[in-house]
Amino acid sequence: MKETFAVKCPKCETILIIDRRTGKTLEVRKPLVKASSGDRFEDAILKMKKDKATSETEFDKAMSGLDSRSKKLDKMFKESLKEVQEDGDEGAPPIKPFDLD
Repeated sequence: MKETFAVKCPKCETILIIDRRTGKTLEVRKPLVKASSGDRFEDAILKMKKDKATSETEFDKAMSGLDSRSKKLDKMFKESLKEVQEDGDEGAPPIKPFDLD
């Protein structure tokens, strides 16, 4: 006969490991994932895979946002450059404060 037994809470899915002789709770295993198998190692692997997929999705979304931002800034730069070239004010250097003395 085993020295311990496991009790699973139906509401929060927490698993309590209880000593059969003393009745004391030896360990509290809170679930790492919603559908816990009871094995902490398997649950940790499932959680890691889920977190990896989530982080890859967020990274791809951020990269697409950077690409669209880069295209928008490039378009704004080209429009501004075109306006300056049309005005014909591209060769005049700015006035330096030392030249005013």
